[in-house]
Amino acid sequence: MPQLEELSKPEYSSIPTMLTAFQNAWDSLSIELFQLRNELNQTKKELSLALYKQDAAVQVAVEACKERDDARYALSKLVVDGSVSNDSGGNNTNGINGKNEVDDVVLTDDWDDAVRMLKEEQSRLLQIHKTENKSRKGKSPIIPLLADSQSLKIQLYENTELLGTYGTVSKVRLNKAEAIIKYDSGNVLLINLGEQLELLNKMKSTVGSCIFWMTNEPYLISEVPRKGRKRKNDGEIKHEYQLTNLRTKEVQKINTSLNIINVESHPSLSLFVVASETEFEVFNNMTSLFIQQWDGKIKDIKFHQDGILIGLSTETGIIIYDLADRGSKLSIECAELLDFSFAANGYNIFVSNPDKIMLYDIRKNKFTMETPLADLQKNGFVFDMYTSIVISGNQYTASANGKVWSEPCQLHNSEYNVLAIWGSDSKLLVTDNENIYVAKLVN
Repeated sequence: MPQLEELSKPEYSSIPTMLTAFQNAWDSLSIELFQLRNELNQTKKELSLALYKQDAAVQVAVEACKERDDARYALSKLVVDGSVSNDSGGNNTNGINGKNEVDDVVLTDDWDDAVRMLKEEQSRLLQIHKTENKSRKGKSPIIPLLADSQSLKIQLYENTELLGTYGTVSKVRLNKAEAIIKYDSGNVLLINLGEQLELLNKMKSTVGSCIFWMTNEPYLISEVPRKGRKRKNDGEIKHEYQLTNLRTKEVQKINTSLNIINVESHPSLSLFVVASETEFEVFNNMTSLFIQQWDGKIKDIKFHQDGILIGLSTETGIIIYDLADRGSKLSIECAELLDFSFAANGYNIFVSNPDKIMLYDIRKNKFTMETPLADLQKNGFVFDMYTSIVISGNQYTASANGKVWSEPCQLHNSEYNVLAIWGSDSKLLVTDNENIYVAKLVN
């Protein structure tokens, strides 16, 4: 027979006790359910906020990608056919004052080889430029300083001064860790921008001489003294120039008929452009490639980072000119133009007139920033590689995103004027109108 087990005694001895137990269990379940519902609602809120932030981040990323693609497209179109959007602020042109410059070009036999070389080098330079732009994004050391409401000030590095009264600085050209400084007195210095400013060489130049870098070598181009100079058949004195390497003192003659007012070199090749007020001439090494006559007065000339486009400033604005196609791509109107310079990003151009500093966007074909700054005619302007600050003398305007710029601000150390900004750490070259120092910006 199977073994029988005794029935356990009931846990509850009465119906009221049982009902009380059921009620307690129900209350416990209700409280737990309430807590779970609260946790679920909180989780839903957190998830919703996270999705909102993610959506906002995606929108920002999409906008940034669109701006990047627009910049690449605008620059590529500018190089290929000069086609950019036609918003207010600039005009597309294949000639100035209705005249096509290509008709006025005097070419040499070496030009076809030079065009191939320029286009090959352009591809390489644009790839380098793309990589550098990406690596610089958001890394400006100036941006963290802008969070402080106080104005910026100049802090000198110790034992970096270059002593000596050479005159008033009229021009500074930087190249990596070296600089050429030209004074209105005619003195030209080659200095090392290392831990301590070091004078590498000094020369005396003639009136109207120009300084520039070419393939990492410092040069001074100056007119040969008039004594013994040959005259043309009509009795006019012929201009003769020489190119002097400031490091080695080696001198080369330049055969040109132009009365040179400025010279600018290619970013990486031994190709340079000399300009007079009415024409410019392109050289590869010391060989002339072509001469371009110009309607209107040329004031200055600058190379774009791609090595094919150059900017020419005139009395009415800026012309973007293609060396390979030998024609104008873009005309930017600007009254009373003083100076201009291509920003490191390649699609912005800083422009100044006597009253204000402006930022021109090639992608949009219009000015996107105008800030009044005093004494631009006297001090000029400098800017960093991140396009986050522009300084004129001891005034500045800054931007954390490249779109919204601050009102004009005064540097606390008003006795110093900023001559240049260079490097990834945005060091400054400053002067007190007597000595030169290396400095940085601080709060």
